[in-house]
Amino acid sequence: MKRKLLYIIIGITLFGSCKQASEFYNPDATVSVKYKMPTDTIYYNKENEIFSDIRHLSNIDNYLIITQKSKDTLFQVLNMKNDSVVAGFGRVGHARNEFIATPRAVYCGRDKNGSPLLYVLDGLCTKTIDIEKSVEANECILTNIIKENVDRYFYNVYHIGDNSMFVYKRVSYKDARDAVYIAPQYYMMNGKTKFEWNIYPNIIAPEWTNMVDAAYSSDIWIKPNGSKAISVSNFIDIVNIFDFSTKKMLGVINPDCYTYDFIEQEGSESTIKEHLRYFNTSACVNDDCFIILKDGNLYKDIIGENDENRCSFIHLYDWNGQLQAAYMLDQNIIYIAYYDKKKRLYAVSSENKLYRYTLN
Repeated sequence: MKRKLLYIIIGITLFGSCKQASEFYNPDATVSVKYKMPTDTIYYNKENEIFSDIRHLSNIDNYLIITQKSKDTLFQVLNMKNDSVVAGFGRVGHARNEFIATPRAVYCGRDKNGSPLLYVLDGLCTKTIDIEKSVEANECILTNIIKENVDRYFYNVYHIGDNSMFVYKRVSYKDARDAVYIAPQYYMMNGKTKFEWNIYPNIIAPEWTNMVDAAYSSDIWIKPNGSKAISVSNFIDIVNIFDFSTKKMLGVINPDCYTYDFIEQEGSESTIKEHLRYFNTSACVNDDCFIILKDGNLYKDIIGENDENRCSFIHLYDWNGQLQAAYMLDQNIIYIAYYDKKKRLYAVSSENKLYRYTLN
């Protein structure tokens, strides 16, 4: 399985540790998450014959954009109102409206008039696609090409409006041989004005330095209207919500899980290998809520287990960080998108099959 290979790679370089929460967290009471089951599950048999090696799901308004590995059609668009495939566009090539390869960063936004856009990182440029015009023409219609002026090795740039962007700088170093690391940084640029959120004043220093990458490994999702973003940690159960208007950051944590402090204190190779846990797999966002896709399995239990024998969990939050609902899915899911108008969750399994769940 491709995902098994991913876990093997993660296991070699990324590590974590776990201990009872009582040593670090002592509330007066705790509340357990109660999971519900979706009321309806549909497997897209006919449509899956159209899709090819799905790599990402994005959604905005009534459009579900399916990014796939295909030289001829990188993006398939599904109208979620009636679940019909309405367009396919985006070729691999060197023309202005073509792409170097299957994009590794795709997200939705809006132009100044509120029309839906698809942002696609293509080499050292971000290309913006007019979704409605592309659907109508059944070909890729670009509105802009933005040349990125940062080192792509450490930096991820997300455009949130005219001349504004949200930047995530991953764990970095000046010389990889000296094992001296710089903690991740999150900041917003508006023209030449920069605002930085000081979340990690000091980097952890575990006994096993490769643990640093695992501790800070995160993925970013941008709210479609460009007002907020979430940073979802993979190996520590934390979600950060960034508000671009108030410049505030809200942390959503699971108090029953290990923390940065524990990793720094107990981060030996033996305990890390024993207790590494893959908490958050992916996420999706829309203007009213965001959903976190969770795995939660120990790394040692994942190795050798068939992916199709595992289920997944999702937590649905409002943008104030309040948990609204939690669901257990009957498949091992790797990508999700949520259509809030009909409470439908679109999900891609580890077997690369597309499912649709109705969330009651």
